[in-house]
Amino acid sequence: MNERSNQTAASLTRRAIIKSAAAAAAYSLLPKFGTSETFAAEPNHTMVVAAPATPQSLDHEFDVSLGTIDAVGALYDDLLEYEKIPDPQVPDALREDIAVHSDKPYNLNLKGKLAEKWEISSDGTVARFFLRQGPRATGETN
Repeated sequence: MNERSNQTAASLTRRAIIKSAAAAAAYSLLPKFGTSETFAAEPNHTMVVAAPATPQSLDHEFDVSLGTIDAVGALYDDLLEYEKIPDPQVPDALREDIAVHSDKPYNLNLKGKLAEKWEISSDGTVARFFLRQGPRATGETN
């Protein structure tokens, strides 16, 4: 073998081929920066949610990942929400108060969002929500 073929053989090691293939695969997964195209194929029939994570499901009873919570949260408003309290670690931010409050109904610091009040049966199997007047579904015209 001549010197040139030895150099070519040395540079085509198994490790070099795997590294090149991995780099090519990673590059193909990168988003196309600087393009103005949208990701929705049909804007009137596709919802695009900007979130820090990809939803694993739209069933938030099954999957409680951050992406699922963000996507489902964009679809509807909640009946109830936790009261907000200052975050001791971030003074300018509020966080949900999820602590147990024995002085509050059902031991939770909840307030109505779509529900103005609610009742839970003594055996805890039935919840009854009284909706506030005024909210309309998105796209509702009447």
